[in-house]
Amino acid sequence: MNLFFRINNTLITSPTSDSILDGITRKSIIEIAKNMGIGVDERPISVNELVDSHKTGALKEIFGTGTAVTILPINGFGFRDNKYKLENIPSSYSNLLKKTIHEIQFGETSNFYDWQFKVN
Repeated sequence: MNLFFRINNTLITSPTSDSILDGITRKSIIEIAKNMGIGVDERPISVNELVDSHKTGALKEIFGTGTAVTILPINGFGFRDNKYKLENIPSSYSNLLKKTIHEIQFGETSNFYDWQFKVN
């Protein structure tokens, strides 16, 4: 599973490596987000940055992506005996992106038409 962190209105995800898979769901979410005008940064992110962003209110949401779950919202994280809970937000990127990728998968949108192929 790949993790995405929404800090302010930018999605941050780690670059691919030996331990970060360059999967199709990850690639799709990045491409869909960019197409929607959502900023995406592929860069390392530290726990300290997450904690600091949570303290200032800049950390809006965390979600994981993968073939089995598509997108799975995460409601918090722990670090050094502290728990950092995230509030549900109605305009979450995770819900918007999940809805969009499902519309693509089920042929309910003409956006990303070049991603869809008829199988006989």
